[in-house]
Amino acid sequence: MNAECPSSSSSKQGLDAAPGTPADFGARMKAEMAKCAKAIKAAGVKVN
Repeated sequence: MNAECPSSSSSKQGLDAAPGTPADFGARMKAEMAKCAKAIKAAGVKVN
C-alpha cells in the first residue's frame, strides 16, 4: 500500500496540527480573521 501519511499531505497544503482547546482554536481563528480583514481593507478589495 502506497498511501501517503495524512500528516505529510496536510503539511504540503500549509496545514499544521496544533494542540489546544476549542477556545484556543476560536481565539486563533479570530486573530487570523482580523489579520486577513486588515489586509483586505488595505488592498481595497470589494465584493460584487
